Amino acid sequence: FFFKQKTAYEIYQCDWSSDVCSSDLACPERRLPMVLLKVWEASRGGQSDVPALVAKMLTAMGPAFVKFGQKLATSDIPAEYKRAFRSLSSENQEFDSTLFYHMVRSTYGERVFDESRSGRKIAEGSMAATFECCVPSAETPAVVKLLHPFIRQDIERDCAYVGRLVQHINTKKPFGSLTLPGNTAEVIRQQLVSQTDTAREVENAAHLRKALSPQGSGVHFVVPEVNTRLTRPGAIVTPLLPGYELDSEALERHGLNGSAIRKAVGLEVLRMMLMEGHYQSDVNLGNFGVLYDPETGAPVLRRKVPTVVWYDAGAVEPISAADQKLLLELVRAAFTDQTQIPKLLAGVVKPSDDSTERLK
Repeated sequence: FFFKQKTAYEIYQCDWSSDVCSSDLACPERRLPMVLLKVWEASRGGQSDVPALVAKMLTAMGPAFVKFGQKLATSDIPAEYKRAFRSLSSENQEFDSTLFYHMVRSTYGERVFDESRSGRKIAEGSMAATFECCVPSAETPAVVKLLHPFIRQDIERDCAYVGRLVQHINTKKPFGSLTLPGNTAEVIRQQLVSQTDTAREVENAAHLRKALSPQGSGVHFVVPEVNTRLTRPGAIVTPLLPGYELDSEALERHGLNGSAIRKAVGLEVLRMMLMEGHYQSDVNLGNFGVLYDPETGAPVLRRKVPTVVWYDAGAVEPISAADQKLLLELVRAAFTDQTQIPKLLAGVVKPSDDSTERLK
């Protein structure tokens, strides 16, 4: 019992100095050796693709480095690295059920969920994890999304390192002529910090619900309703809406065209930007699911079209009128005069005082 309490104390206080017992979790300040070990294990396992190994390393180091790799994918780097970095997504498996119970009790100060029917982890990223939970007063199962402990401190520290890395690349030129926007780290920091703001995510869910086309491109979109009574800073509660992944083979087994559904989601993202003036900056397959009946497994159809659940509303932002106009011109040029595209793209960046490009 003592050792379990000591481990809980280490997690909660981020105090890793005790020599009484060793925690099962790696110290947040010393992740790099563990990251290199994972890369070494992958190489020992026969994976010798260097770009893929670098992508694996960035993924293991956390969300700031994932964002950094995604932005590198849009720079002038070798094609094999672009392919590897474009597939980056934040994932880990460190938030277990024990930590779930601890976080729930420290967040609410009371037992708001039926713990005998709560705690199954549904999904996890490097910033948060979602768990199935049972609210005694509710008739249907729910989901609670919990931010990882100390995520804000991790973001600040990691983004400071990314800033030094960008400065090194721009001054030492280890990759030839590659120059990165001077404010890359600050843009990453702003994006990640905004995704840790629970109140903002609740507002974003409402904005996303209004911006989405209910019956867009052959699918029906829904956004889970937030339970504002149980939502707290760092914890968001919504109904459990089970969904098949957009690339799941189950879609084909039920007679649905997975490729057409993925294209419909992509078109809806584009439509929101061009017509509604909003964009979702964290669009990946893990944020969507084709709703199905938990008893039969059959996809839920509305007016004979599948229902796509848009799970994550943490990164919805408005687009300025100028950027919206630029996007419309880019789309128009793609279909009419593609020679205009380089000129239009030149407006995406603007020179800074230190002669390096800056992200808008």
